[in-house]
Amino acid sequence: MHDGDQSGLEHAREIALGALARRDLSEAALRARLHSAGITSAAVDETLDALSRTGLVDDPRLAASRAAKLADRGYGNDAIESRLDHEGFDPSVIRDALRNLPPEEERALAFSVGVDQRRLGPILFRRGFGEAAVELVLARREA
Repeated sequence: MHDGDQSGLEHAREIALGALARRDLSEAALRARLHSAGITSAAVDETLDALSRTGLVDDPRLAASRAAKLADRGYGNDAIESRLDHEGFDPSVIRDALRNLPPEEERALAFSVGVDQRRLGPILFRRGFGEAAVELVLARREA
């Protein structure tokens, strides 16, 4: 490896570790950050491989954590999927993260407690709950 390659790799690691010290990032987000800093593709790939091997970059763990936090804050699967997609997670990682959440219908029912019945449907849809979950909640509230 040439000295220039080594210094580029060290610079890539410094940028990546600095970014990860502030918050966890998906591999795609970290890749974009490194490219925008002018890091070569080879240095980006090597840096991300090393960070993945050490567990500092772990998309399945991060996506599951993000999905759980969003679900706990009252968001439905559509909103969670959109957010994770925006953060650059692979579709298969997103599907796995959603699959590990409590059922959407249960989360919608829990969220609906104390919400005015007349506004409930639109609120649930805006929070990204699917049609089946919204219909179930509305049917149970009307019963």
